[in-house]
Amino acid sequence: MEWNPAALGETRYQLQFSVTPATLKMTSDDFTVKDLVEIIRDILSEEERRSLLDKVNDGFLTTGLHLRGGAHGAIGSNGGGASVRLHVDGKFSSDAVRLLLLEDSEGEGKGEGEGRYSLKGTELESVLVGDYFISSVYSDPWLAKVLHITGFHMGGSLRFFRGLDYIKAVVPGSGVLQIVKDSAGGAKRIVSGGNIVTYQSQSGIGMAVDLGIYLRLTPNFAIDASIIDLGRMWWFEPKLVNYQLFIEPTDNTCRYMKKDEKPVDMRLTWDPPTTFRAGMTGAVGQKALWTLQYARPLGSSGAGKGEWVFGTQVKSFGIMPLRMAAKYSEATNDLKFSLGLGVELGPLTLDIGTSDLGGLMGFGNEGHVSVTTGLRFGW
Repeated sequence: MEWNPAALGETRYQLQFSVTPATLKMTSDDFTVKDLVEIIRDILSEEERRSLLDKVNDGFLTTGLHLRGGAHGAIGSNGGGASVRLHVDGKFSSDAVRLLLLEDSEGEGKGEGEGRYSLKGTELESVLVGDYFISSVYSDPWLAKVLHITGFHMGGSLRFFRGLDYIKAVVPGSGVLQIVKDSAGGAKRIVSGGNIVTYQSQSGIGMAVDLGIYLRLTPNFAIDASIIDLGRMWWFEPKLVNYQLFIEPTDNTCRYMKKDEKPVDMRLTWDPPTTFRAGMTGAVGQKALWTLQYARPLGSSGAGKGEWVFGTQVKSFGIMPLRMAAKYSEATNDLKFSLGLGVELGPLTLDIGTSDLGGLMGFGNEGHVSVTTGLRFGW
């Protein structure tokens, strides 16, 4: 149970195994998922690209891409598994977005044909790791009886990270890029700036823990809390690679070229996206469940920006349980709706879901889809 390791104490199955081929999540604070896909596919007209610049409200555009796939299993209340995780997070100044979208446009400048771009604060981080974990749950019927509750469970997971690839790109110095045009031929040239520094490594190790508690107060009502991905990674043998912006004289297009590369004596670290969450779950009859959850990132980039989720699961469709939820984000003050559908054929299970229907259709700021299949046996 990735959302709370202690929830495994509630299982009625002695043997479980599941495979998640892919969980994909794409986010942006100002652009929609449709905007990002069209930028990647390079199918926007110049007018459409210019209209996108008006969406960058606070001077910066933040984006994220998170991909995960793997498998895990459990025997009773003890489990383990492995997965591959990709985390890509970027922060781009409005001038950096302008430069990416409109290579031939002019930045802020006083002279005719002069472009001045402030790239300070622009950075991109990409992390690819292998994630291996073992977990266990301690259940105490005696303590549950003393507390006059139905069930008491405490659980934890120990994670080991193996680093596969790490890249962090930053704009050094003042971050000011100035481009001018030749008054005679209209060719562009760089007057100052245009450097990007990247720190790279292909080897690293790390550890993290998941901690959770699950209290079943009555047969139909439970509360729980957990901390997920509390840990750190260290990357070895880092190297520094410099890139310089180059303007092709034939067509004035911009591209970055590798300038130099050297090993550096420094420590590179990466903290996984640690999350605190708490919630309550209840049952309505035999075929309906409801839940209210609160989740809050604990990292510096997401501190204080929590999410509230209210969801239901209905089993009125026999072998096909249906999940629906509404999610409110404190960071963006918007409301998202999610949908999930499962199939239960004896021990075989299949689950497909998304956390943002609008994003799945391209109109929201968060695109997410997850597919999981597995086997469960009880005796």
